[in-house]
Amino acid sequence: MDYVTLDPQYIYGHPFQMTMLTNQLRALAGRKLHMQLGVTGIFCPATLSLVASLAKEFPDLSIEKLDREFVIHKILKNKSY
Repeated sequence: MDYVTLDPQYIYGHPFQMTMLTNQLRALAGRKLHMQLGVTGIFCPATLSLVASLAKEFPDLSIEKLDREFVIHKILKNKSY
């Protein structure tokens, strides 16, 4: 495995989990697995600045901001009725 992406929101509408995200990143980085670490989610300016603040501790961290409409489309497309 070369890459791990974490989503601190898990499901749209749930609270942002900064403490859990930080702990998970530290645990993965501490294992020295030589993987690229990333964070993804639907970020508002406040949560995006929190994630960006992790760059001091994790300088190679990738941050991917998802579009709300894209996520809703994917959820609806994959939902079975």
